[in-house]
Amino acid sequence: MQMGVDPAQRVLKDTEYPAEKRDLVKHAKMYNASEGVLEDIRRLPDKVYTSASGVNKELENK
Repeated sequence: MQMGVDPAQRVLKDTEYPAEKRDLVKHAKMYNASEGVLEDIRRLPDKVYTSASGVNKELENK
């Protein structure tokens, strides 16, 4: 079940960048993200993200 950008944006809004995918997952877990949001973040490519807009762009392409 894909949750899309908006729920992920809410969970990741205070993330410090640059951040690796594992950092995004860890941050989402700390903020009690739903399993759907966690699944979307886990599907992101393994790379270093330099900004929230980079994460959002990847999520939109999923």
